[in-house]
Amino acid sequence: MKTRAATAAALLSFLASESHTSTPQPFDQPVREVELVVRYEIRPRGPLRRIVLRQSSPRDIHHRQRVIERSFSRAPSAEFEAEGESYAEFLFEDLSGPVSFEARYLVRLERDGLAKARVRLREGERAVAAGAEGKGGAAGAGGAAGTGRLSLFSLPEPYIESDAQEIVGLAQRMRRPADTETLHDLHQFVIRRLAYHGYNPDSVGATETLRRGGGDCTEYADLFVALARASGFPARVLTGVTVEDADTVKHNWAEVWIEDFGWVPFDPLHAQRLPSTNFEVLDNKYIVLSHTRTDARLNGFSFYSYEYLGARPEVVERYEFRER
Repeated sequence: MKTRAATAAALLSFLASESHTSTPQPFDQPVREVELVVRYEIRPRGPLRRIVLRQSSPRDIHHRQRVIERSFSRAPSAEFEAEGESYAEFLFEDLSGPVSFEARYLVRLERDGLAKARVRLREGERAVAAGAEGKGGAAGAGGAAGTGRLSLFSLPEPYIESDAQEIVGLAQRMRRPADTETLHDLHQFVIRRLAYHGYNPDSVGATETLRRGGGDCTEYADLFVALARASGFPARVLTGVTVEDADTVKHNWAEVWIEDFGWVPFDPLHAQRLPSTNFEVLDNKYIVLSHTRTDARLNGFSFYSYEYLGARPEVVERYEFRER
């Protein structure tokens, strides 16, 4: 990683030389408040003695999103946080017919990007970003810099094969003197290499995405994160929703830890399909639900999962937004 002075100088040079379709907007614009409504309907297909549905819930992220209000049409049987993620759990027993319920979250959203990341870091987010958003509480598992926690986001995992020969080779060829230049080139590689193939409910992973030359938001994020990790950057896939739809409301994008900046978000699919998106400034259109690519508490799924006793039910989810 670069020193603070070298990285800052490289950033200023990089921003001055970049050419984009749109000009990044200032961070002092009014924040955006959005009400997210998540509706579920459980439809029994036979005797259903018990079902427990667990969902990922938005939580506060410093200078990015703040949950102002939350309410449920049916009281959760449990709400808890674990390893930096937030969950709500709903229990139903002896269902003989369909049941519906909803969760509402009023979320205040701020613009994000490189400059905002530096603000967070100056205000002490090094510990928060690497610790409170992960394991180990406010201080993080690895001390002030959270290096122990950050190392977990540097390893290969299912769908993020950062140790695969083709991924490592590409990452090595795109390494530049400055971290921001390297990540810019990795970001641009994904944008130029991949084509949007439409929504696919099945994940294929970074190496298969590279072979196919396309996918949906998940494949774009998986490949970018794999390349970033292969280049030596802690990186992770984000799961959430976006009020500006480039493929589906449910969305995956990415974050990379850059020394002297902290966690910086990247969205290669939106950057490809929506010219106003770039990693210097991301619009306040994202609600983060999870930082975990394969969540064991959701049985390896994203957004929600359920466990049941009896006949397997059908579960339908819907997302709605209301601007405040």
